[in-house]
Amino acid sequence: QTPNPKPQTLISLLASCPRWDTFLARFELMGDLNPAYVKETNDYLAKLEISSVDDFKKLVKMCRDNMRKDAEAA
Repeated sequence: QTPNPKPQTLISLLASCPRWDTFLARFELMGDLNPAYVKETNDYLAKLEISSVDDFKKLVKMCRDNMRKDAEAA
């Protein structure tokens, strides 16, 4: 039987997520985050009733974990 490629593909895809945190943190440390981008992002999260970036990251982590479990079960 051929091994299921879904878990490894998903794991590889999800491995890039922390890189975005690093990328955005560098811009923030350098003071180069566009204020309009920050406002737009915060407004969007507020519309979704997500009160903070940390809450958003927790939600994304929960989704990633569920996707990984689903892929491994398939």
